[in-house]
Amino acid sequence: MGAHELAERAERVEHALREGPASRPPDLPTVLKALDTHCSALCDAIVLALPQAPAADPAGSRGPVDWGAARAVLDRMEALLADDDAQAIELFQLEAATLSGALGAHHALVARAMDGYDLEAALTALRAARRDVAALSSPLPQ
Repeated sequence: MGAHELAERAERVEHALREGPASRPPDLPTVLKALDTHCSALCDAIVLALPQAPAADPAGSRGPVDWGAARAVLDRMEALLADDDAQAIELFQLEAATLSGALGAHHALVARAMDGYDLEAALTALRAARRDVAALSSPLPQ
């Protein structure tokens, strides 16, 4: 999953910080951002690898998922994200009830990316959801 690489990167940063200002690389902020990105990617991979536990508020308690509506919202959101349009965040918030049940375990990943205004990560997570949740990838037969 990349945990060894993350540990090595973190160890290099820790060593540089321990040695004091004179030994810190001039690009330390860039190195820290790369470490943060790698850590987030690893956490996302772990979340997706874990077996899905029942949600505290299962979709059944909100009623059945309207897959047609969910696909329509995700089509619009995907287009906005592909255009790097922050209106995708507002759409995600407005359609929270529809998307929560439809995205399943992917909902937390999309939400975290949206909350951090990381539209590229949100697009990646949304596309992963569409790949992994069969009802989101194509219309259901009538």
